[in-house]
Amino acid sequence: NSLSSGCRHITAMWVKQAAELFPKINYALLGIVAFAPEWFMGSNHMSPLDALKAFSDLKADKLVPMHYGTFDLSDEPLGEPLRLIKKLAKNEDVEGQLCLPKIGEAIH
Repeated sequence: NSLSSGCRHITAMWVKQAAELFPKINYALLGIVAFAPEWFMGSNHMSPLDALKAFSDLKADKLVPMHYGTFDLSDEPLGEPLRLIKKLAKNEDVEGQLCLPKIGEAIH
């Protein structure tokens, strides 16, 4: 799941450019859904792991994952993206930077 080929290379490039252009990003809103199967969906969608890598590269204060739990577009179970991002954030010790607002909740 590395950002290394095709669209992932382009994604890595725009993330790097965004981090350079905007050195103080408060919130990184990144999609974490429709990533399975990787060979088919990976060229157009970020997985939770890809989003966590992009968040790290952006050096943002908070990661706000988006689009999860809305539509069943791919092979991963509907709740899988949120479960994975929580697990990955815990493993990478960035749980405190993961922002999961409820529907309609304002973030500051």
